[in-house]
Amino acid sequence: MSSTRNRYTGSTKEISDQIWMVRVAGDPAPWTVYTRQSAPSTGWHNMQAYQAAIRATARTLWGSRPPLDGPVQLSFIFARKIPVTAGKRPKTRRNWAEKHILIRPDLTNYIKAAEDGLTNIILKDDSQVIICNATKVYTEGEGYTCIIITALPKKLEE
Repeated sequence: MSSTRNRYTGSTKEISDQIWMVRVAGDPAPWTVYTRQSAPSTGWHNMQAYQAAIRATARTLWGSRPPLDGPVQLSFIFARKIPVTAGKRPKTRRNWAEKHILIRPDLTNYIKAAEDGLTNIILKDDSQVIICNATKVYTEGEGYTCIIITALPKKLEE
């Protein structure tokens, strides 16, 4: 458990007064329910560490500002590192990634975990998200999550 708590690092950038970026290094962790009766699962601990990293990075960006209270658009890139077990040859690794991109964890669980990490810091509630774009990929380098937050006009016709 201790190895999952310190494996994430993050960076932030204010792109404009309406657009912000949060980038968290380390493989993303999907949203997971607390499944055991006596103790939480490993997946749950991984999700908690992932959300804590998103919260810490978001707090650095957001400072003491109140959370956004209007509609937002979120864009995500969830990149997982191709494991060593995928082989050494580039073609073998590429084939492994193409096959496994369609296997769990599913994209919606990554989105839920990341949205929960932003809640009460940048977002008041994840129900404010009215537009969402997300991509799940495998990468040769280290895994990461990139989140672009765009504040939309309260009246969308503006």
